Amino acid sequence: MPQEEPARFDWLLPLASESIDVLSQSNLASVRLRAALSMLAGRRAGLNVGACGDGPPSKTTTHLLVGKIDSQSDPTRARRWLSYLSASKNQGCKVVIDYTDHHLATQGDRADFYTQAISLADDVITSSSLLARSLASWHSGEITVIEDPIEVDIVAPRIKSNGRKTGLWFGHASNLPYLLDFLLNRYTFRGPLRLIVMSNLYPLPADIIEVLEKTPQVADIEINAIPWSLDSMQAAADLADFCLLPAGVNDLKKQGASANRLLSALALGLPTAADGLDSYMPFQAYFTSLSSPDLQGFFEAPERDMDKVRNAQCSVIKDYTLAAIGEDWVRWLKGKSRQSTA
Repeated sequence: MPQEEPARFDWLLPLASESIDVLSQSNLASVRLRAALSMLAGRRAGLNVGACGDGPPSKTTTHLLVGKIDSQSDPTRARRWLSYLSASKNQGCKVVIDYTDHHLATQGDRADFYTQAISLADDVITSSSLLARSLASWHSGEITVIEDPIEVDIVAPRIKSNGRKTGLWFGHASNLPYLLDFLLNRYTFRGPLRLIVMSNLYPLPADIIEVLEKTPQVADIEINAIPWSLDSMQAAADLADFCLLPAGVNDLKKQGASANRLLSALALGLPTAADGLDSYMPFQAYFTSLSSPDLQGFFEAPERDMDKVRNAQCSVIKDYTLAAIGEDWVRWLKGKSRQSTA
């Protein structure tokens, strides 16, 4: 009997590059922290894990992993990707959807894409338990949770010498509406504040700046917007007294988001005030809720939460490092490799 070819895993991504070095530096967390990490960890384990970029997979691909789609930069992408999925499946390739936002709970182009993509999927990977539970209505096959890792060095918390309390917000531009909503509708701190805003959307759009300038309760906030990069985020955390993470708990699309931003803030040594996403709740002992009646006290003296940060760094952060989550990817990849050659 002819010997079975080894499994070949290829990522379909909204970037033309197939280079692991380029993908590892992407400002898209779904590419950097999921696709590139699985490629690096898988290759170290001797597995054949790569990317087909934004083009059709190879005829030798046995497992096509579908990353988060970006239909704004290319309106034809959804149609192209669905044709790739159908063609691959017809050739006996397994289709695997990496699902990190609950677009199926919304309406629009992405909901349409994922409705069709999930119908073609053999397996689904999600970034949180809530997403896995939510998907049960759409997918009857295997659903695996692989969390997003933290990618920052662990830094012990320390008191800063800022004359004006300084907060850090970081995130993809899709999370900016939740920061804006918090500042416009829930922010009540009485006192001067500096807020560093880091995003892939830079500079901040004029309409956001205009709204903030016209809102009296944020008149005493000095907002410094800077473009996101890993080095810049770590430098900003070294300046900041705390991290602020409004998280869109009322947005069905974002309710299943991973705990990555919260755990990253704690790893950076920052006392953190955050909304109570489902994925954040196992870590509620380590942060202050943005619904807390003592939020004023948090902004005045975030250093009171430093023991929470130390406890998080001692007890849970180690389970979410790049190495730890990389091993989760390797276990999944090896399991699928064994199935494909059985």
